[in-house]
Amino acid sequence: MRDVEAEDTEDKYSAIKLNGNPITELRYADDTALLSKTTEGLNELMQYVKKFSQNKNLLLNAKKTKKTVTKTLSDFRRTHHDNWHDHKRMFTDDQLVTLTEVLVSPNYYA
Repeated sequence: MRDVEAEDTEDKYSAIKLNGNPITELRYADDTALLSKTTEGLNELMQYVKKFSQNKNLLLNAKKTKKTVTKTLSDFRRTHHDNWHDHKRMFTDDQLVTLTEVLVSPNYYA
């Protein structure tokens, strides 16, 4: 994914900046975390990764991805529970809705 130009990255994917440099991904071993300040930027980035991966015959493990995201968000909620009233102010309303959708089982309301 190195063929994305830095200027395009910042604008098109709403990249997060670290020391003034746009960052759209973090990698460790065979895992990659995609980063964006907006849902739209993340969707654009995911489409780019999907196209790039298909061109390289790489497969995405959707089950592993869902499990990893759910565990990460669950761990975040657990480790920030004591001060959640402060932490939740750092999220937008849309992000809080997404957190709830991911972390609350659909069967909870049934």
